[in-house]
Amino acid sequence: MPVIYEPDNQPALFFTEQDISNLAYKYYGINVTAIALNGYDELNFLLKDAAGKKYICKLATDEHGLPFLDAQVKIINHLSASTVAAKFQHYL
Repeated sequence: MPVIYEPDNQPALFFTEQDISNLAYKYYGINVTAIALNGYDELNFLLKDAAGKKYICKLATDEHGLPFLDAQVKIINHLSASTVAAKFQHYL
C-alpha cells in the first residue's frame, strides 16, 4: 500500500515500502527492508539490512526547505556519535 504525503499546496508524494527498498539499492547499493514510519512534515521509512543495521530514509517536498531537514540530520548525527548511539538509526 502506498504511503501518501500531501502537504498544503504541494503535489502528493506516493511511495510503497518496496519503492523505497528499490531506491536504496539503486542509489546506495544496500539491500534493505523498508518499513513506513509516522511522520509529521515528511515521509519517513526505517530501512534495515540483513545484518540488522538501521537507517532512516526521509522524503520531503520543499515546503520547509533544506535548512529544516539539515537540522534534523545534524541532531541525529550528533546523537549517533554519543553514548546513546546504539539506539539511533544512521543517515546515508
